[in-house]
Amino acid sequence: MLNSLQDFTIENKITIPTNHHLVVLCYDIASQFAAFDWSWQLELQPNSSLQLVEFNSTSNFENVKVEQLSNSNFFWFKLVQSNLNSNLDLNIKGNVTTTKVFNLIIPTVDSTVNLNQAITTSNSDNLVEHFSRSVQELPSTVNLQHKLVANWSTINLQANQKLQILSLNTRAKQSMQPILEIASPLISCVHGATLSHMEEFSQMYLRSRGLSKFATQKILVSAFVRVLVHQIPVLCLQEEVIKELKFLF
Repeated sequence: MLNSLQDFTIENKITIPTNHHLVVLCYDIASQFAAFDWSWQLELQPNSSLQLVEFNSTSNFENVKVEQLSNSNFFWFKLVQSNLNSNLDLNIKGNVTTTKVFNLIIPTVDSTVNLNQAITTSNSDNLVEHFSRSVQELPSTVNLQHKLVANWSTINLQANQKLQILSLNTRAKQSMQPILEIASPLISCVHGATLSHMEEFSQMYLRSRGLSKFATQKILVSAFVRVLVHQIPVLCLQEEVIKELKFLF
């Protein structure tokens, strides 16, 4: 497991070469590219893969462009805990690819998180999963926009797009926009957005077992978060995320 992508970086572009398969855990990628206005690019060449877990705690802005070529696999789990304006433009340029982008947002008090993420494909036999989950225990603002563009030449695309926010504070603000632009009939796509509060029945059940209100909320929030954490395919990366969020577990 690597802690940096510096060995694959020239200026502000990261390139994963053909037949390279990387597992990376790192902090604040955008902070490495301050000289480029916190903008960076990523290219996955044919028959390559990148499993990336990133903890974002200090970078306030980033502009990311990703290109995926044929037979490449990209997994990106992003944990956001601070102010962030993030723009992602991911372009799938090859066939038989897997793309999974997962965002877990747990904002600090009075912070604002804006995620604008777009995935575009015009090829065949691609799998796309694009999920965001946020827990707002403190007064904060979370704005999420997921956009999937499937051009007319797209064939056999399997796509799943979900945005979910658990709001536990009456002063929390949020907005969600799941957007589909589908020009091809030869795809299968599911999308949706949900805003929820703590379920009363679950709270009552746990409280009836002798748990305190604090312990009950912690268990339910932990369950909500773990659903996304368990999507990480590498067990040691799951464990690192749980360590980072030990205050929730």
